[in-house]
Amino acid sequence: MRILYISYYYFPRVSAATWSTYAISQRLAKNHDVLLLVPNIKYEMALNNEEIRETEKKNPVFLIRTPGVKIPLKLAPLISPLILFLRGLILGKNNDIIICQFHPHHFTFIVAFFLGKIFRIPVVARANDIHRDMCLENQPFLQKVNIFRRTIFNTLNESFVKYANSFLVVCRENKEILESRLGRLKNLRISYNGVDPNEFKGISKKDARKYLNIELKDKVILFTGRFSGPEYRIDALLKSFTIIQKNIHNSLLILVGDKLQKAIQKELIFNSKRVRIIGPVTRSEIKRYLAASDVCVGPLGRTRAIPLKVLEYMVCGKPIITGINSVSRDVAIDGFNCICTPPEPQAVAEAIIKVLENEAYAQFLGTNAVKKASNFTWDKIVQDLEEVLLEAVNYQQLINKHN
Repeated sequence: MRILYISYYYFPRVSAATWSTYAISQRLAKNHDVLLLVPNIKYEMALNNEEIRETEKKNPVFLIRTPGVKIPLKLAPLISPLILFLRGLILGKNNDIIICQFHPHHFTFIVAFFLGKIFRIPVVARANDIHRDMCLENQPFLQKVNIFRRTIFNTLNESFVKYANSFLVVCRENKEILESRLGRLKNLRISYNGVDPNEFKGISKKDARKYLNIELKDKVILFTGRFSGPEYRIDALLKSFTIIQKNIHNSLLILVGDKLQKAIQKELIFNSKRVRIIGPVTRSEIKRYLAASDVCVGPLGRTRAIPLKVLEYMVCGKPIITGINSVSRDVAIDGFNCICTPPEPQAVAEAIIKVLENEAYAQFLGTNAVKKASNFTWDKIVQDLEEVLLEAVNYQQLINKHN
Protein backbone atom coordinates (compact mmCIF):
# COMPACT_ATOMS: atom_id res chain seq x y z
CA MET A 1 0.00 0.00 0.00
CA ARG A 2 0.95 3.63 -0.51
CA ILE A 3 0.11 5.40 2.73
CA LEU A 4 -0.13 9.11 3.50
CA TYR A 5 0.31 9.40 7.27
CA ILE A 6 -0.66 12.81 8.69
CA SER A 7 0.20 13.67 12.28
CA TYR A 8 0.19 16.89 14.28
CA TYR A 9 2.82 15.63 16.71
CA TYR A 10 6.30 14.47 15.81
CA PHE A 11 9.88 15.17 16.84
CA PRO A 12 11.32 17.35 18.30
CA ARG A 13 8.24 17.30 20.56
CA VAL A 14 8.35 14.21 22.73
CA SER A 15 5.00 12.87 23.91
CA ALA A 16 2.89 9.73 23.75
CA ALA A 17 1.38 10.97 20.49
CA THR A 18 4.85 11.49 19.00
CA TRP A 19 6.14 8.09 20.06
CA SER A 20 3.02 6.27 18.83
CA THR A 21 3.25 8.06 15.46
CA TYR A 22 6.93 7.08 15.27
CA ALA A 23 6.37 3.45 16.30
CA ILE A 24 3.42 2.86 13.96
CA SER A 25 4.83 4.63 10.89
CA GLN A 26 8.22 2.93 11.36
CA ARG A 27 6.66 -0.54 11.33
CA LEU A 28 4.26 0.18 8.49
CA ALA A 29 7.18 1.43 6.39
CA LYS A 30 8.77 -2.03 6.52
CA ASN A 31 6.06 -3.39 4.20
CA HIS A 32 4.51 -0.31 2.61
CA ASP A 33 5.43 3.05 1.08
CA VAL A 34 4.75 5.55 3.87
CA LEU A 35 4.85 9.31 3.44
CA LEU A 36 4.73 11.03 6.84
CA LEU A 37 3.40 14.60 6.72
CA VAL A 38 3.79 16.76 9.85
CA PRO A 39 3.62 20.51 10.56
CA ASN A 40 6.96 22.23 11.11
CA ILE A 41 6.29 23.64 14.59
CA LYS A 42 8.75 25.53 16.76
CA TYR A 43 8.79 23.23 19.80
CA GLU A 44 11.01 23.38 22.83
CA MET A 45 13.11 20.27 22.38
CA ALA A 46 12.88 17.47 24.92
CA LEU A 47 15.57 15.57 23.05
CA ASN A 48 18.82 17.01 21.81
CA ASN A 49 19.43 17.47 18.09
CA GLU A 50 21.76 14.50 17.82
CA GLU A 51 19.30 12.12 19.47
CA ILE A 52 16.48 13.37 17.24
CA ARG A 53 18.57 12.74 14.13
CA GLU A 54 19.60 9.27 15.29
CA THR A 55 16.01 8.37 16.17
CA GLU A 56 14.62 9.59 12.85
CA LYS A 57 17.25 7.61 10.93
CA LYS A 58 15.62 4.45 12.29
CA ASN A 59 12.32 5.35 10.67
CA PRO A 60 12.32 4.47 6.92
CA VAL A 61 9.33 6.69 6.10
CA PHE A 62 9.62 9.59 3.68
CA LEU A 63 9.26 12.52 6.10
CA ILE A 64 7.94 15.92 5.06
CA ARG A 65 7.76 18.83 7.49
CA THR A 66 5.72 21.72 6.19
CA PRO A 67 6.18 24.65 5.70
CA GLY A 68 9.91 25.28 5.25
CA VAL A 69 9.93 27.80 8.12
CA LYS A 70 8.85 26.93 11.65
CA ILE A 71 5.34 27.84 12.81
CA PRO A 72 5.15 29.59 16.22
CA LEU A 73 3.86 27.12 18.79
CA LYS A 74 0.83 29.16 19.91
CA LEU A 75 -0.32 29.78 16.33
CA ALA A 76 0.20 26.19 15.16
CA PRO A 77 -3.31 24.87 16.00
CA LEU A 78 -4.85 27.56 13.77
CA ILE A 79 -2.26 27.76 10.98
CA SER A 80 -1.15 24.16 10.51
CA PRO A 81 -4.48 22.73 9.19
CA LEU A 82 -4.41 24.96 6.10
CA ILE A 83 -0.71 24.25 5.51
CA LEU A 84 -1.19 20.48 5.87
CA PHE A 85 -4.21 20.58 3.56
CA LEU A 86 -2.39 22.50 0.80
CA ARG A 87 0.60 20.17 0.95
CA GLY A 88 -1.72 17.18 1.10
CA LEU A 89 -3.35 18.29 -2.15
CA ILE A 90 0.03 17.80 -3.84
CA LEU A 91 0.88 14.53 -2.12
CA GLY A 92 -2.45 12.75 -1.68
CA LYS A 93 -3.29 11.73 -5.22
CA ASN A 94 -0.61 9.04 -5.39
CA ASN A 95 -1.70 7.20 -2.24
CA ASP A 96 -4.09 4.33 -1.54
CA ILE A 97 -5.10 5.42 1.97
CA ILE A 98 -4.68 8.18 4.54
CA ILE A 99 -3.90 7.49 8.18
CA CYS A 100 -4.18 10.43 10.51
CA GLN A 101 -3.63 11.10 14.15
CA PHE A 102 -6.77 12.40 15.81
CA HIS A 103 -6.41 14.89 18.62
CA PRO A 104 -9.43 16.66 20.15
CA HIS A 105 -7.76 20.07 20.07
CA HIS A 106 -6.28 20.08 16.55
CA PHE A 107 -7.80 19.76 13.06
CA THR A 108 -5.52 17.12 11.53
CA PHE A 109 -8.41 14.65 11.27
CA ILE A 110 -10.62 17.13 9.39
CA VAL A 111 -7.74 17.82 6.97
CA ALA A 112 -7.43 14.09 6.32
CA PHE A 113 -11.20 13.75 5.85
CA PHE A 114 -11.37 16.39 3.10
CA LEU A 115 -8.28 15.03 1.36
CA GLY A 116 -9.85 11.59 1.39
CA LYS A 117 -13.02 12.95 -0.22
CA ILE A 118 -11.06 14.82 -2.89
CA PHE A 119 -8.93 11.81 -3.88
CA ARG A 120 -11.60 9.20 -3.16
CA ILE A 121 -9.36 7.20 -0.87
CA PRO A 122 -10.22 5.85 2.59
CA VAL A 123 -9.29 7.61 5.81
CA VAL A 124 -8.43 5.77 9.02
CA ALA A 125 -8.03 7.90 12.14
CA ARG A 126 -6.24 6.82 15.30
CA ALA A 127 -6.99 8.75 18.49
CA ASN A 128 -4.28 8.66 21.11
CA ASP A 129 -6.53 10.89 23.19
CA ILE A 130 -10.25 11.73 23.00
CA HIS A 131 -10.66 13.55 26.32
CA ARG A 132 -11.97 17.08 26.09
CA ASP A 133 -10.36 18.18 29.35
CA MET A 134 -9.75 15.96 32.32
CA CYS A 135 -9.36 18.54 35.12
CA LEU A 136 -11.20 21.84 34.89
CA GLU A 137 -11.42 22.80 38.54
CA ASN A 138 -9.23 25.55 40.02
CA GLN A 139 -7.97 26.75 36.65
CA PRO A 140 -6.95 30.42 36.09
CA PHE A 141 -9.00 32.64 33.78
CA LEU A 142 -6.68 32.40 30.75
CA GLN A 143 -6.65 28.63 31.04
CA LYS A 144 -10.45 28.62 31.08
CA VAL A 145 -10.42 30.69 27.87
CA ASN A 146 -8.10 28.12 26.31
CA ILE A 147 -10.40 25.35 27.50
CA PHE A 148 -13.33 27.10 25.79
CA ARG A 149 -11.32 27.20 22.54
CA ARG A 150 -10.45 23.54 22.90
CA THR A 151 -14.09 22.62 23.53
CA ILE A 152 -15.10 24.25 20.23
CA PHE A 153 -12.31 22.44 18.40
CA ASN A 154 -13.26 19.13 19.99
CA THR A 155 -16.96 19.47 19.18
CA LEU A 156 -16.17 20.19 15.54
CA ASN A 157 -13.68 17.30 15.33
CA GLU A 158 -16.12 14.80 16.79
CA SER A 159 -18.81 15.78 14.29
CA PHE A 160 -16.64 14.13 11.59
CA VAL A 161 -15.86 10.89 13.48
CA LYS A 162 -18.70 8.94 11.86
CA TYR A 163 -17.31 9.67 8.38
CA ALA A 164 -13.97 7.91 8.88
CA ASN A 165 -13.68 4.46 7.30
CA SER A 166 -12.37 3.34 10.68
CA PHE A 167 -11.94 5.41 13.81
CA LEU A 168 -9.55 3.79 16.27
CA VAL A 169 -9.26 4.52 20.00
CA VAL A 170 -6.67 3.10 22.39
CA CYS A 171 -8.92 1.42 24.96
CA ARG A 172 -12.48 0.44 25.82
CA GLU A 173 -12.95 3.45 28.14
CA ASN A 174 -12.23 5.81 25.25
CA LYS A 175 -14.73 3.88 23.13
CA GLU A 176 -17.35 4.17 25.86
CA ILE A 177 -16.73 7.91 26.26
CA LEU A 178 -17.14 8.55 22.53
CA GLU A 179 -20.27 6.41 22.34
CA SER A 180 -21.78 8.30 25.27
CA ARG A 181 -21.39 11.50 23.25
CA LEU A 182 -21.98 10.27 19.69
CA GLY A 183 -24.04 7.11 20.02
CA ARG A 184 -23.09 3.65 18.72
CA LEU A 185 -20.87 3.83 15.64
CA LYS A 186 -20.04 0.90 13.34
CA ASN A 187 -16.65 2.37 12.42
CA LEU A 188 -15.43 2.67 16.02
CA ARG A 189 -12.68 0.17 16.93
CA ILE A 190 -9.87 -0.30 19.43
CA SER A 191 -6.18 -0.08 18.52
CA TYR A 192 -4.15 -0.27 21.72
CA ASN A 193 -1.04 1.68 22.56
CA GLY A 194 2.10 -0.42 22.60
CA VAL A 195 5.66 -0.89 23.76
CA ASP A 196 8.86 -2.35 22.32
CA PRO A 197 10.17 -4.93 24.86
CA ASN A 198 13.60 -5.05 23.24
CA GLU A 199 14.17 -1.36 23.94
CA PHE A 200 14.45 -1.88 27.70
CA LYS A 201 16.77 -4.85 27.91
CA GLY A 202 20.39 -5.03 28.98
CA ILE A 203 20.67 -2.55 31.89
CA SER A 204 21.07 -3.88 35.44
CA LYS A 205 19.83 -2.03 38.52
CA LYS A 206 23.37 -1.94 39.93
CA ASP A 207 24.90 -0.43 36.79
CA ALA A 208 22.05 2.05 36.39
CA ARG A 209 22.35 3.28 39.96
CA LYS A 210 26.09 3.66 39.71
CA TYR A 211 25.70 5.77 36.57
CA LEU A 212 22.91 7.89 38.10
CA ASN A 213 24.65 8.28 41.46
CA ILE A 214 21.93 6.47 43.42
CA GLU A 215 22.91 4.34 46.41
CA LEU A 216 21.98 0.65 46.31
CA LYS A 217 20.29 0.88 49.71
CA ASP A 218 17.85 3.57 48.50
CA LYS A 219 14.21 2.72 47.84
CA VAL A 220 13.54 4.52 44.56
CA ILE A 221 10.05 5.76 43.66
CA LEU A 222 9.95 6.85 40.01
CA PHE A 223 7.58 8.87 37.81
CA THR A 224 8.59 9.38 34.18
CA GLY A 225 7.32 11.48 31.29
CA ARG A 226 4.94 14.42 31.38
CA PHE A 227 3.53 15.30 34.80
CA SER A 228 2.82 19.06 34.58
CA GLY A 229 -0.85 18.58 33.61
CA PRO A 230 -3.41 18.62 36.46
CA GLU A 231 -4.73 15.25 35.30
CA TYR A 232 -1.54 13.56 36.50
CA ARG A 233 -2.14 14.66 40.11
CA ILE A 234 1.56 14.94 40.82
CA ASP A 235 0.61 17.04 43.84
CA ALA A 236 -0.84 13.93 45.50
CA LEU A 237 2.39 12.02 44.90
CA LEU A 238 4.56 14.82 46.30
CA LYS A 239 2.41 15.15 49.41
CA SER A 240 2.38 11.38 49.87
CA PHE A 241 6.17 11.35 49.96
CA THR A 242 6.26 13.17 53.32
CA ILE A 243 4.24 10.24 54.74
CA ILE A 244 6.46 7.67 53.02
CA GLN A 245 9.63 9.24 54.44
CA LYS A 246 8.37 8.86 57.99
CA ASN A 247 8.05 5.12 57.43
CA ILE A 248 10.91 4.46 55.00
CA HIS A 249 13.79 6.82 55.70
CA ASN A 250 15.89 5.69 52.75
CA SER A 251 13.11 6.33 50.23
CA LEU A 252 14.00 8.52 47.24
CA LEU A 253 11.45 10.16 44.93
CA ILE A 254 12.56 10.88 41.37
CA LEU A 255 10.47 12.72 38.77
CA VAL A 256 11.95 12.54 35.27
CA GLY A 257 10.96 14.19 31.99
CA ASP A 258 9.07 17.35 32.92
CA LYS A 259 9.01 20.31 35.30
CA LEU A 260 6.67 21.21 38.13
CA GLN A 261 3.91 23.71 37.57
CA LYS A 262 4.45 27.03 39.35
CA ALA A 263 1.32 26.54 41.44
CA ILE A 264 2.71 23.30 42.89
CA GLN A 265 6.15 24.85 43.39
CA LYS A 266 4.58 27.60 45.50
CA GLU A 267 2.46 25.18 47.47
CA LEU A 268 5.17 22.68 48.26
CA ILE A 269 8.55 23.42 49.78
CA PHE A 270 11.32 20.89 49.20
CA ASN A 271 13.96 20.97 51.89
CA SER A 272 14.63 17.28 51.52
CA LYS A 273 17.51 15.96 49.46
CA ARG A 274 15.37 12.88 48.97
CA VAL A 275 13.36 14.42 46.12
CA ARG A 276 14.88 14.86 42.67
CA ILE A 277 13.02 16.87 40.02
CA ILE A 278 14.71 16.12 36.71
CA GLY A 279 13.64 17.69 33.43
CA PRO A 280 13.68 16.15 29.96
CA VAL A 281 16.45 13.61 29.44
CA THR A 282 17.58 11.36 26.60
CA ARG A 283 15.80 8.10 25.92
CA SER A 284 18.81 6.14 27.17
CA GLU A 285 18.61 8.05 30.46
CA ILE A 286 14.96 7.11 30.85
CA LYS A 287 15.94 3.44 30.50
CA ARG A 288 18.54 3.82 33.26
CA TYR A 289 16.05 5.42 35.64
CA LEU A 290 13.60 2.62 34.97
CA ALA A 291 16.27 0.01 35.67
CA ALA A 292 17.24 1.82 38.89
CA SER A 293 13.70 2.05 40.31
CA ASP A 294 11.96 -0.07 42.94
CA VAL A 295 8.40 1.12 42.28
CA CYS A 296 6.96 3.22 39.46
CA VAL A 297 4.03 5.62 39.61
CA GLY A 298 1.62 6.19 36.74
CA PRO A 299 -0.93 8.96 36.32
CA LEU A 300 -3.09 9.42 39.42
CA GLY A 301 -5.88 11.51 37.87
CA ARG A 302 -8.73 10.56 35.55
CA THR A 303 -6.80 9.95 32.34
CA ARG A 304 -8.64 6.67 31.55
CA ALA A 305 -6.24 5.59 28.81
CA ILE A 306 -3.20 3.39 28.17
CA PRO A 307 -0.27 5.67 29.00
CA LEU A 308 2.96 4.63 27.28
CA LYS A 309 4.84 5.20 30.54
CA VAL A 310 2.75 2.48 32.23
CA LEU A 311 3.46 -0.04 29.46
CA GLU A 312 7.17 0.79 29.79
CA TYR A 313 7.01 0.22 33.55
CA MET A 314 5.28 -3.09 32.90
CA VAL A 315 7.70 -4.40 30.32
CA CYS A 316 10.52 -3.63 32.77
CA GLY A 317 8.81 -5.76 35.42
CA LYS A 318 8.23 -2.93 37.85
CA PRO A 319 5.48 -2.84 40.49
CA ILE A 320 3.16 0.04 39.58
CA ILE A 321 1.01 2.45 41.57
CA THR A 322 -1.61 4.35 39.58
CA GLY A 323 -4.97 6.06 40.03
CA ILE A 324 -8.24 4.15 40.16
CA ASN A 325 -9.50 5.95 37.03
CA SER A 326 -6.16 6.42 35.31
CA VAL A 327 -5.20 3.31 33.36
CA SER A 328 -7.66 1.34 31.24
CA ARG A 329 -8.97 -1.88 32.72
CA ASP A 330 -7.77 -3.46 29.46
CA VAL A 331 -4.31 -3.17 31.04
CA ALA A 332 -4.52 -2.45 34.77
CA ILE A 333 -5.77 -5.22 37.09
CA ASP A 334 -5.75 -3.94 40.65
CA GLY A 335 -3.82 -6.17 43.04
CA PHE A 336 -2.60 -8.41 40.23
CA ASN A 337 -0.28 -6.35 37.98
CA CYS A 338 -0.56 -2.96 39.69
CA ILE A 339 -2.19 -1.15 42.60
CA CYS A 340 -4.98 1.27 41.69
CA THR A 341 -5.48 3.87 44.40
CA PRO A 342 -7.57 6.99 44.97
CA PRO A 343 -5.43 10.07 44.13
CA GLU A 344 -5.16 11.12 47.77
CA PRO A 345 -1.79 11.47 49.56
CA GLN A 346 -2.55 8.99 52.35
CA ALA A 347 -3.85 6.32 49.96
CA VAL A 348 -0.94 6.80 47.54
CA ALA A 349 1.57 6.62 50.40
CA GLU A 350 0.04 3.42 51.79
CA ALA A 351 0.16 1.74 48.38
CA ILE A 352 3.81 2.66 47.80
CA ILE A 353 4.83 1.63 51.31
CA LYS A 354 3.06 -1.73 50.85
CA VAL A 355 5.18 -2.45 47.78
CA LEU A 356 8.47 -1.20 49.20
CA GLU A 357 8.09 -3.19 52.42
CA ASN A 358 6.96 -6.43 50.77
CA GLU A 359 9.52 -7.63 48.23
CA ALA A 360 7.56 -10.80 47.41
CA TYR A 361 4.44 -8.79 46.58
CA ALA A 362 6.46 -6.35 44.50
CA GLN A 363 7.88 -9.28 42.55
CA PHE A 364 4.37 -10.71 42.11
CA LEU A 365 3.09 -7.43 40.63
CA GLY A 366 6.15 -7.03 38.40
CA THR A 367 6.02 -10.57 37.02
CA ASN A 368 2.34 -10.22 36.14
CA ALA A 369 2.99 -6.81 34.61
CA VAL A 370 5.54 -8.30 32.20
CA LYS A 371 3.06 -10.98 31.15
CA LYS A 372 0.34 -8.40 30.54
CA ALA A 373 2.68 -6.12 28.57
CA SER A 374 3.46 -8.99 26.18
CA ASN A 375 -0.04 -8.47 24.71
CA PHE A 376 0.71 -4.84 23.88
CA THR A 377 3.75 -4.88 21.62
CA TRP A 378 3.90 -2.40 18.75
CA ASP A 379 4.63 -5.24 16.30
CA LYS A 380 1.34 -6.97 17.15
CA ILE A 381 -0.64 -3.73 17.18
CA VAL A 382 0.64 -2.67 13.75
CA GLN A 383 -0.05 -6.13 12.36
CA ASP A 384 -3.69 -5.73 13.45
CA LEU A 385 -3.73 -2.20 12.05
CA GLU A 386 -2.58 -3.44 8.65
CA GLU A 387 -5.69 -5.63 8.46
CA VAL A 388 -7.88 -2.59 9.13
CA LEU A 389 -6.10 -0.59 6.43
CA LEU A 390 -6.37 -3.37 3.85
CA GLU A 391 -10.07 -3.78 4.58
CA ALA A 392 -10.63 -0.03 4.12
CA VAL A 393 -8.68 0.06 0.83
CA ASN A 394 -10.54 -2.93 -0.60
CA TYR A 395 -13.91 -1.48 0.39
CA GLN A 396 -13.10 1.94 -1.13
CA GLN A 397 -11.89 0.36 -4.37
CA LEU A 398 -15.17 -1.56 -4.60
CA ILE A 399 -17.15 1.67 -4.17
CA ASN A 400 -15.04 3.50 -6.73
CA LYS A 401 -15.54 0.71 -9.23
CA HIS A 402 -19.32 0.87 -8.89
CA ASN A 403 -19.33 4.63 -9.19
